[in-house]
Amino acid sequence: MSPPKFLSMDGRLTPYAEAQVHVLAPAITYGATVFEGVRGYWSAARQDCLLFRLDDHLERLAFSIKVMRFQCDLPADRISGWIRDLVRANDQKDDLHIRVLAYVSEGPNMLTQGPIGLAIASLSRPGKKTLAGVIAPGLQGDTPGNQPGFAVHPGSA
Repeated sequence: MSPPKFLSMDGRLTPYAEAQVHVLAPAITYGATVFEGVRGYWSAARQDCLLFRLDDHLERLAFSIKVMRFQCDLPADRISGWIRDLVRANDQKDDLHIRVLAYVSEGPNMLTQGPIGLAIASLSRPGKKTLAGVIAPGLQGDTPGNQPGFAVHPGSA
């Protein structure tokens, strides 16, 4: 599987090879990172990637950020827009796994709570079963109901 053309770093489309986080950032040194994975399903009929329960995933990401006490107040609609921009820019006509990572990008020690960086990757999932035109309610982000909240940390996944 080849890497995507772009990642989103704090909302900026960044060529894959140029995306960087400093090796001494608390995200690297202390694992000060939370993430959420979102599935995207390519619909040939719609010529669009349908994001599965995006609002629920972003709500869980916000909960994880709160649990970790990160200083971050990015609204979910802005993150959602960055995800959609990234998927369009990468022109991936495939099922996708989208990784959204919030991380402490600078600071002197493990107690640092900000500033927060946000990285998004859209990775193709070739060979996975596609929906072949079947539209489930959750794919449009309009499914009511919640899943139980929990914090997702890279060390716990």
